[in-house]
Amino acid sequence: MSDQHPELLRVEALRKEFPRHASLAAKLTGATHEPLVAVRDVSLGVAPGETLAIVGESGSGKSTLGRMILGLMPPTSGTITFDGRDITALPPAGRRALTRDLQVIFQDPYSSLNPRQRIEDIIREPLDIHRIGTLDQRRERVRELMDQTALPDRYRRCYPHELSGGLRQRVGIATALAVHPKVIVADEPVSALDVSVQAQILDLLAEVQRQTSVAMVFISHDLGVVQQISDRVAVMCQGEIIELGPIEDVYTHPQHPYTRALLSAIPPADPTQPYQPIAIGDPVPLSDADPGCRFRGRCWLAEEVCAQQPPALSPRPSGDLARCHITERAPDTWFEADQAITIGGR
Repeated sequence: MSDQHPELLRVEALRKEFPRHASLAAKLTGATHEPLVAVRDVSLGVAPGETLAIVGESGSGKSTLGRMILGLMPPTSGTITFDGRDITALPPAGRRALTRDLQVIFQDPYSSLNPRQRIEDIIREPLDIHRIGTLDQRRERVRELMDQTALPDRYRRCYPHELSGGLRQRVGIATALAVHPKVIVADEPVSALDVSVQAQILDLLAEVQRQTSVAMVFISHDLGVVQQISDRVAVMCQGEIIELGPIEDVYTHPQHPYTRALLSAIPPADPTQPYQPIAIGDPVPLSDADPGCRFRGRCWLAEEVCAQQPPALSPRPSGDLARCHITERAPDTWFEADQAITIGGR
């Protein structure tokens, strides 16, 4: 989709650093501490009607990236452009106005809803804030949204605690859609739900997107989930994008060992197929000044060059971008070296 339409949302060289709290001994000796770099010079974009998934394990920086896009956290450096306008450092009034075009679906469908409000009031609140239509028109819009998200009318006067997790997440989706946004950032929107309910919510999001052409940034730790809904996927590891491309290309021909490890964790649909997840261990902390690949401490393919030079995010014949010295040298054959490893039963 991004080839057919100009990008609606673009982040360029986005970076987020957090200061580290020095220990008492460090304060006494005057030792300095490097900041924690949560997002490291990330660049990506999303087009109208497209779903871009941002995937990575806990601590990879994906949710921090989402919060910066939403204006919930200021970036240390870099730019965020929305609809051709730089929104990196908007004043509060400008950011409030932007919420009409840029909405969010949160991970927890209970804590993100006001427990003291009835469902109809929660869904109507964005319309009230932006003063859209008359009161009767807002009420009619709430009925339309409940119908669109398959929320039975009988729940209109209920409170969040009276609804199941799946129904509460439908309320969150209806609320995000209320003001006809251009982009929705969905931060782990199904991770707190049962597998069967996850499928229902993913189907709902896909149907909503077909109806409205809203662009979506879908943040998740689960490559199996994003496969069902995404057009493209950006894989993050230790604050960097290490692979970016069309969902079919990334799943069929992964160009980074980390992506391959994540894919190997997807159980095969056929239980008779071998299930052999790749064990890569926990992230290995590296200094920000370290010149090498940030994944090399967990990579079974690592060579000397991986410790000496930072790999660039370079194009591959499959159509995606990847940050790896080894696969750049042999993009079509590197994964054939170990036939014992399978990816999701493929």
